[in-house]
Amino acid sequence: MNTKCKGFALVLALSLMSFLLLLVLAILSFATLESKNSLLSRERLIAKQNAITGLYLAIGDLQKYLGPDQRATATADILEKDNAPYTLVWNSNTLKKWDDLTFNWTKNGQDANSAPIALTSLKRTNFLNFIQNNGNINSELIEQSVPLFKHIDQTTNQELLISGEKLELAEKNSTRIAGHYAWAIQDQSLKASLSYEHTNNASLDNNDKVINKDHPLALPESSRLLSIFPYADPSGILSNDDKLEPLFSNLSMLNIEQTNSIKNCTSINDISLVKSIADAEKLIIDYGDYIKSNFCIYSRGILADSRNGGLRKDLTRGLDDSYFNKLHGKPVFGLDEYNNREIINGSPSPIGDQWKFFRDFYNAYKKVDDGLVQKIDAKNIFLGLDDVTEPNPSTPIRITNKDVGKHINYLYPSQFFMNGRPETTYNHSITPRVARSVHKEPQATSTSNAWYLFTTAIRPIVLRNTFKIGLKSTLDSTTGKYVLQFEVFPSMVIWNPFNFTLDLSEKSIENPMCVGNSLETHIHGNDRFVISVNNDQRIYAVRNGSWAPKVIGLYKDLLTKSNMPNSMPPGEVWVLGLDKSYTADIVPIYGSEPASLYPPSVTNATELANYSGDKLKTASYGNEAINLRPSTGYGRDNANLFPLYLAKSSNNVSENNSITYTCRELMTHDRTSLISGFRTVGRGARKRFIPEVTISAVWEEALFDPTDTIKILNFNKTSKGITQRVTGEYDWTGKITKSPNSARVEAFHHYENADLRVPPYAQNVDIEIGQIGALSSGNSFPFYQIDFIARTSGEENNSGINNAAFPAFANVNFLGTQPLVVTSRDTTGDIKSMYIPQKVAGNHSFDAIPPRDNNTGKGFFGSSFDVSNTSSSKITLYDLPRHPQISVADFKHLALSWFEDSPPRPIGASWPNPTLRRLSDTFIPVRFGSFEIGAGCDVSYFYNSKLFDSYFFSGINVDENYKESVFPYGKVVDQAYLDSRLPLANTRLVNYQSPILDDVLSNSDVKNDGYDKTSANFLIDSPFNVNSTSKLAWQAVLSGFRNTAIVGVNNSHSSKKEYLAEGSAFVDNFIPSNDENDLFSGFRRLNDTELASLSYQITEVIKTRGISKNLGDFTNRNPYSSNILFQKVGRLDQAIELAGINSTNHKIAPTTSDQSEVQTLSAGNAQAQLEVENLAPDSGAGLPGYFKQQDILRPLAPIMTTRGDTFVVRAYGDSSGATNDLSTVRVVCEATVQRIPEYVDGSIDPWEKPLKNSSNDLFGRKFKIISFKWIDLDDV
Repeated sequence: MNTKCKGFALVLALSLMSFLLLLVLAILSFATLESKNSLLSRERLIAKQNAITGLYLAIGDLQKYLGPDQRATATADILEKDNAPYTLVWNSNTLKKWDDLTFNWTKNGQDANSAPIALTSLKRTNFLNFIQNNGNINSELIEQSVPLFKHIDQTTNQELLISGEKLELAEKNSTRIAGHYAWAIQDQSLKASLSYEHTNNASLDNNDKVINKDHPLALPESSRLLSIFPYADPSGILSNDDKLEPLFSNLSMLNIEQTNSIKNCTSINDISLVKSIADAEKLIIDYGDYIKSNFCIYSRGILADSRNGGLRKDLTRGLDDSYFNKLHGKPVFGLDEYNNREIINGSPSPIGDQWKFFRDFYNAYKKVDDGLVQKIDAKNIFLGLDDVTEPNPSTPIRITNKDVGKHINYLYPSQFFMNGRPETTYNHSITPRVARSVHKEPQATSTSNAWYLFTTAIRPIVLRNTFKIGLKSTLDSTTGKYVLQFEVFPSMVIWNPFNFTLDLSEKSIENPMCVGNSLETHIHGNDRFVISVNNDQRIYAVRNGSWAPKVIGLYKDLLTKSNMPNSMPPGEVWVLGLDKSYTADIVPIYGSEPASLYPPSVTNATELANYSGDKLKTASYGNEAINLRPSTGYGRDNANLFPLYLAKSSNNVSENNSITYTCRELMTHDRTSLISGFRTVGRGARKRFIPEVTISAVWEEALFDPTDTIKILNFNKTSKGITQRVTGEYDWTGKITKSPNSARVEAFHHYENADLRVPPYAQNVDIEIGQIGALSSGNSFPFYQIDFIARTSGEENNSGINNAAFPAFANVNFLGTQPLVVTSRDTTGDIKSMYIPQKVAGNHSFDAIPPRDNNTGKGFFGSSFDVSNTSSSKITLYDLPRHPQISVADFKHLALSWFEDSPPRPIGASWPNPTLRRLSDTFIPVRFGSFEIGAGCDVSYFYNSKLFDSYFFSGINVDENYKESVFPYGKVVDQAYLDSRLPLANTRLVNYQSPILDDVLSNSDVKNDGYDKTSANFLIDSPFNVNSTSKLAWQAVLSGFRNTAIVGVNNSHSSKKEYLAEGSAFVDNFIPSNDENDLFSGFRRLNDTELASLSYQITEVIKTRGISKNLGDFTNRNPYSSNILFQKVGRLDQAIELAGINSTNHKIAPTTSDQSEVQTLSAGNAQAQLEVENLAPDSGAGLPGYFKQQDILRPLAPIMTTRGDTFVVRAYGDSSGATNDLSTVRVVCEATVQRIPEYVDGSIDPWEKPLKNSSNDLFGRKFKIISFKWIDLDDV
């Protein structure tokens, strides 16, 4: 064999063997790699399974802790500002407390201050200790933490991590660890959403024309739009770096292309892909974490009642077609569904006003409200605004509550002693049935059908009722002597407080309380002044109350003469006075059987029986005016009514016009003690007769020589017996009638035997008038002025009486019918907050007719009754809706007119009732007795607690009769409309699944009524949790009307006007009638800097005051706090003050701090009175241009909540990898989870309340995963 071939063969063989070896090795390596890949896939699958396990455990905790309605959520920095913002849950069911066995709030019992729990994975041993008693998060408890969310602090820009504790998962039937899981949850309601279903749906009419400022429906649409934020607008928010540039400068919520693109995003990161937003990718790269910390893409909320549990009730149905079946005859608060008195903190709750008041207010947009005619009777009909599309709609006067207040509500104290002691206002349920037969009701108020008496008050207000008294003389030609004449100068200031015209034309309508077209004031009293002649040689007492002028101030004849229509324009303040002078004679009134007095010589009963001498006949102080010249034509029952005309020069109204009374006879006082009778004292041998002594007083002809000198005695002087009898009381009522000679209805009765406030003693001296003869020429000598003057918001020294700076627009109910009566003697018992009743002596300057514009007759009110920058001739404090309400906060314009001593617009306000001395009190019943701690009801507190949590407005219009002026204009909501997911009038409601029209309408089956069921068919689009501590979220939400053109009317209400300016608008009235610079009839705009400051202060206040477990807690002051500021105001009002939103001009003046300036005349420890410390802080508070909590609540109420229903859950999972020598595999998944209306146990409907301790009671409503994805660890 060739050796070379052998060598080649060997080499070839070795090469083949090497190749085979390499091949084998390669195959082995490939097999090993595949095996490792397979193992790695297995580990990744295990990690994902572990993450999903964590996800389901997280959702289980959501179900356990947030399934029930009565829960609240917030981030942990609400407890301590340095905490990372873990999502926490509080129990808001005060009847359930924590149970260590079930690890849940399942134990029955009182638990008002339960601690929160954190929504993050924790070992059971760490669960209750994660939040320390001081509020700090104890992160050291977590041995192995997994960061799941990143948060950028808005103040420090510090990066905070929200982590879950890594918990072990063991393999089944083994102790071997299969991996770990962790989870954490974020509540999306605590952020501002950037995506909305109906953001840019322009409102269209029936012809598909856009409703703009020139459209006939512009005003009802503006009334609707301004009551709900359309979206959160982030465009005014600045970046968190040194640039401080607008963060969202390229995003516009009005850009349809942009907003539609955002709707398709599933996360904030997806915004980077929106091509219509310039530099969107750069925005997310540079600021993505900052944006994600404060904003979200998707959020929905259930219409749930976090205070009481269950779903909210739809007042769109409840105050319209469901009213009679659901709410008629029921009070708003105080009684439960079984008519049992509710108990609050161990005491009976007050009982609120009837829903009837709210129903009538809601339906005021209807020209004719006849919804109760068929249900009750023909009298229960009202006329609403005559044309809501016009700039100046009108409605007639509604005469309210005088009969209700005095005869049904037992307002007057003498009724305490009739047939036992009845309950009074807010201490029983007030219906027409409770009137007592002992009272004579002029309007038959005791019938059960007299519900027309229970309605919102609409009438003019008397701001000032004044008459000066002057003295002069005239020569009696028959005797050559002089007689005295008293000259009276009456004037009045009246105000239409409404943002619409009061129609005074005659109406044909069955409702007797809705036909008034004239206003009268009737004055009575026992006030006297005492005249000394020739240094007390003779003394006369003159009672002026009987001839104090009764006047008629509004009537068609008077207005026609003034070239005025039969109406009073919106907000206007008018001064009224006499257009001519009148004269009359005063004659005494003797009773049919005058009293008989006996001389002092009669000393016992026998002598009294045998006495046959002359007896002295006396008369009362009463007198009457006769021979009125010229006749006024307005008189009835011997009551002369003097017409007052608008005080403009063309009407000849002048300070010189007067009523002169000639008094030939005057009442004497000789101070001789005469016997009027005897009374028996003692029994048996001790029985004796005690004479009853009366000082004689008779009428005599009072003739004077020209040299006789007279003076008016100081009414504070006690040295003369006669002056001690001057009580100084007045009684005056406002009567609204169909015509001057028709039956009158007492619409208000502010001063029933009211004390007249007099100047201090040092300012009261005898008034030297001089010789009688000198008084016969020239002007009369003015010596008195009786002045019922409304409290002003500025320090006003008027005729020697100080009218202190007082928050009248926040603490005086101008539409109240009379004072809050608290004792059996009204003279010392009434609180009387509305007026300062003054009796001013002649050594002070007297007002003439109050200041006014002579060309128009318009007067002024505000800081004074004179022209100033802080007074106005037009003030629109109240309004009526031009469109059916969609915000509960719109009830702020509802006037509940029992007492003048209560808030003028209580709903949505947070200031306390100043008739309650202790801030810890919310209700002190009015009963006979001592009132050291005050009396009354904090109606704001109770209405806020009830309305905001338990009710909403869907805005679903199904009424064909009003479809032309009610959204969706020209059509009604039918099944096709719902199926198309078109917006409702409440545009922040979106369909839940597919609503069935029959479920949201009212029908004869009360159980299946839209009032109850509507809330189960809709969700809130992007609700906002008011426990949010994100100042950016707050700023975006409150910027909903940023730079928005506001459609209103011009100041004269003659045409529509668009108000366009920079800043975020907050509109008090339903329709503004001036711009943001008008304190009295405009609105407010806050620029971005102001809104950023306000938002910061809101979050600081929230952190300081802590969690609001329900919306009542958020809107109200906290009477049970140890912090006096928290006791005084709610969170928003406190933040507004801290942010300095109201300037000096808005505030007008600081409210007086002098208690003596606000109390009644005879105040003392046993006297209920206004408490100066509890008044609103600024005298301009409550005005349309004064920024207040109510302005924020109007558009916020439809979307605000105190809990979340949409959550982002991130769950971590890993596999141990230890058994395969592999590194641990880590994964994170993210799911968006939505709570839905259905209960976990579908055996009951969503609108039903579950049985106590049932599964639905314990676990509440279902959760549903609506999106799921795996995310990169780098995105955490």
